[in-house]
Amino acid sequence: MDGSFLPLRDAEALLALDRDIKTKPEKRKDLVLTLGLAGGVTLKDTVWRVMKMLLQNDLACKMNWTGLHGKTSFQGLELKNVVAEAIQRNPGCRESTNQEVEHWLRRWLYLAGDREGGRRRRSTVLHHQPHTNT
Repeated sequence: MDGSFLPLRDAEALLALDRDIKTKPEKRKDLVLTLGLAGGVTLKDTVWRVMKMLLQNDLACKMNWTGLHGKTSFQGLELKNVVAEAIQRNPGCRESTNQEVEHWLRRWLYLAGDREGGRRRRSTVLHHQPHTNT
């Protein structure tokens, strides 16, 4: 696998990949190796690099850990286990627990709305709304 289909752009591609890695052990192994090449110095840095390699931010904005509010659940995907394996391949992350990896995965998904100008866009909208005193 060359990873040319990454980063994933939409939910259909995400779910298709998740199905593939459940049924094709070779594809799963290749994806772990591909994502494992992302690098990183700390656990947080590694999670950020792997997830950026895996998902476009527009797709990440439509996801969260649990699937609340009609979003896609990352926790329920086999892809979560692939990502955790890839992260723990990094020499600096080998000692990381699944709980620590999960913490940073949750954080990365949570902050998706702030990346790529999202925070700036929201603050601009908020500053330009008329103030109403009630």
